[in-house]
Amino acid sequence: MWGLLVTLVGLALDYGFRRMRWPWFTERLVENSIEGAFFTVLVWGLLSARERQTRRRFKELRYLNHHIRNSLSIIEMAEGQVAEASQRLEMVKTASARIRRCIERISREEECEINEEFPHEP
Repeated sequence: MWGLLVTLVGLALDYGFRRMRWPWFTERLVENSIEGAFFTVLVWGLLSARERQTRRRFKELRYLNHHIRNSLSIIEMAEGQVAEASQRLEMVKTASARIRRCIERISREEECEINEEFPHEP
């Protein structure tokens, strides 16, 4: 798709500037300057979009790592250190619900910031 776009822009500029009948050097200079500016903006836009996507992905990974690791630590602690079954069950349910909310939020592509005031809430 991008190759086709480059080809079409180049051909259109060639055709347009040939019809103006400018001297060869002026024609080449102006045409190549316009093509260079156009493709610079195009590549800059693509790289910026990729960078934004990469930053968002790292933010999501940080969010998942924080909430899921903490929830799994609670589940492990409940298994080994809590004797009462009802309390252990409640801890596991709470941790599982936290993991589920975290994954649901990621799957809906919601904003994934760790709340510094309430870091245990996804």
